[in-house]
Amino acid sequence: MKTTTSSMRALLSITCLSLLMVSSCSLLKRPATNKNKIEKAESQEKSVVASQPQKSEAPLSGLPEAEEALASGAYSAALEIYYAFLKKNPDQGKIKSDFLAALDIVKREADALKKKEKYSSALFYYELLVKYGQNLGQEEERLSFRLADLPKEIRGCRVKLQRSEAEKAFQAGQNEQAINLIISGLREYPEEEIFKIYLDQILKEIASSAQRALDSKDWANAGKLYSLLKSSLTKHKTYLSPFPLTLEEIDKSIKNCGQQLTTLGLIEYRKGNLKEAIAIWEKILVFQPENEEIKKAIQTAKAQLEKIKK
Repeated sequence: MKTTTSSMRALLSITCLSLLMVSSCSLLKRPATNKNKIEKAESQEKSVVASQPQKSEAPLSGLPEAEEALASGAYSAALEIYYAFLKKNPDQGKIKSDFLAALDIVKREADALKKKEKYSSALFYYELLVKYGQNLGQEEERLSFRLADLPKEIRGCRVKLQRSEAEKAFQAGQNEQAINLIISGLREYPEEEIFKIYLDQILKEIASSAQRALDSKDWANAGKLYSLLKSSLTKHKTYLSPFPLTLEEIDKSIKNCGQQLTTLGLIEYRKGNLKEAIAIWEKILVFQPENEEIKKAIQTAKAQLEKIKK
């Protein structure tokens, strides 16, 4: 009985040990199976990704530097940034659209400045549009204006600017400069009536000022104004309409002014006031530089003055 019991116990021990070993082997094999599955899945994912077409880089949404320059009113800088970028990247549709929008902004600004009679600034912006819009091709159709109209705008600004500068010079008493500005404008745009009308107006006002100076016995100023009038009528007669004064009448007035100053100088000379006499006679040479008699009188008076000093 004891032997039987011992045998059964031994059999149970062997059975349990066997089951334990089987279980242990099963547990050891499971992690390896999971690892293989994971590696297989990762391999398949990589294969799928590799087989898909690669996406290109997203197009730029804008040029911050250009946008900042545009917002601050630095239109020249903004257009240059857009232009330089598109020259290297012509297929960037978004940037091209922004560039065209910037050109429209500059055009509106130029128009506004012209309306305010700020012709110099307006001219600068119109010329910018010509510079940066010259190679647009079919893209020009997307603009709110026609590039072909810009030369007319530029011409209009130049004419108005020249006329404005001439007026400022005339108002400041710079008569000769005003005339020269108008003549310069006429040579560039001979068909512009605005220049012809203003030149005629300036010369008539100079004639009126000369007559007033003559009436008030301001011989030096009258002579200078008549001399300028004579010079203008002689040199620029092709641009002028019939003038109320003839060259003979103007010459007569110039001669009268010279004679009056000559007499005043002689009065001072006879009094012994040599400096005063010289100063008066030198005024004659401003409008009669060819007056040899006065040149000799001045030389004589200066020589006498030097002797007195010694």
